[in-house]
Amino acid sequence: MSSHAGDGVGLDTATRFTTSRIRHRCLVCRNASVCRNACALASSCIFLLLLATGCGSRLESSVSGTVTLDGVPLSFGTVTFKPVGQGATAYGTIAADGTYSVKTGSGQGLDPGEYAVAVAATKMPDDYDDSAAESPLPEYVSPERYADTATSGLSYAVNRGKNLINIELRSAANLP
Repeated sequence: MSSHAGDGVGLDTATRFTTSRIRHRCLVCRNASVCRNACALASSCIFLLLLATGCGSRLESSVSGTVTLDGVPLSFGTVTFKPVGQGATAYGTIAADGTYSVKTGSGQGLDPGEYAVAVAATKMPDDYDDSAAESPLPEYVSPERYADTATSGLSYAVNRGKNLINIELRSAANLP
């Protein structure tokens, strides 16, 4: 019953199965399958690490808050966070209760850093007729100066993790 262990001839089924497993080479480190358990554990750990970190996502921060105009929550509009340096611009929609959260592209959140912020809330004029040949321009509900990051005067530092940034706008009549 003894033969060469490598060819599996003359061995019972259990021994032949074990022998064939020993001849297998690891796909991770290319060594004999003796390392199989260590490589399987390492591969599993790497997979779980990638899964937990979102496959290397850089969006390490989240920003949310409430937008108010003269102390009253805005019920619609958009919020723009434009990085002072390089990076992606983040956008958010203002909900009916005045709250917002921003996202960059399809990813929720943004990178930490300094941001210039703009807020714009517009509506169609009261006498708007959708059957008219020309559409009128929308009217600003929020002061127009806040609609551009260059003129808004709004800037915020975004730190890693969760950031609560309440944005308080003032109409021209309520400026100090």
